[in-house]
Amino acid sequence: MSGRKKWLFQSPALAADAGLLQDSLVVSSGNEARIQYTHIQEPGDVVIVPGGWAHAVENLDLTVSLTGNWVNSSNAQLVEADLALHESDPWRQVMASLRARYQIGFKI
Repeated sequence: MSGRKKWLFQSPALAADAGLLQDSLVVSSGNEARIQYTHIQEPGDVVIVPGGWAHAVENLDLTVSLTGNWVNSSNAQLVEADLALHESDPWRQVMASLRARYQIGFKI
C-alpha cells in the first residue's frame, strides 16, 4: 500500500537445503531448481509468493501492507503435508472441515 520493500526469494530446493522445507515437499512442489533472487516492491505493487518458496522481506521505508495466505485445490496437498510434518492438529482439523464441506480431493 505504501513504502518500499526488498524481497529475497529462495526456491523450494534452496529452502530444503537451508532446513526450512522437508525434501519430500520439494518434489511435491514441482520445482527442484535451486534459484534465488531479489525484488524491490514499490508502492501499489502486489507480490505473490509461490507455495514452498522461502522468503524474507526488508522494509526500505516506513511501510504499510496487507498480507494473506490461502489454500485451494492447487496447493492443498502440500499444505496438508506440511501441517502433518509440524503436527499442527488444530489446522489439520480446519483442513478436514474444508475438505468435507467443499469436497476438496486430497487426503487428510
